Amino acid sequence: YYSFSGGIQYTHVALCLICQDFVQFLMHQLEHVAHPKMYRISHKPHHKFTNPKLFDAFDGSVPDTAIMILTPLFITAHVVRTCNVWTYMAFGSSYANWLTLIHSEVTFPWE
Repeated sequence: YYSFSGGIQYTHVALCLICQDFVQFLMHQLEHVAHPKMYRISHKPHHKFTNPKLFDAFDGSVPDTAIMILTPLFITAHVVRTCNVWTYMAFGSSYANWLTLIHSEVTFPWE
């Protein structure tokens, strides 16, 4: 992680994005079906936004953030282990942009 040598490892960025997205999908499913009380406390407040705006992506509860953001990031960092600093920065920037875009008022062609 602390290696400043080399440039962006684009295949590793892609692997990080795929791993993060998959684990986040699993955690999202878990929050919806695991236990009604867990859903009410952690994730249901997130669904109060029926027409989300750009910064609604950052309006999550602490448990929801731990489950949906921190846990997938932790798992991704342990699955894709050979990234350098530049790769992690490219992954983090791409992921943060994607997260805000999917919660924005922008309508995408596939929606």
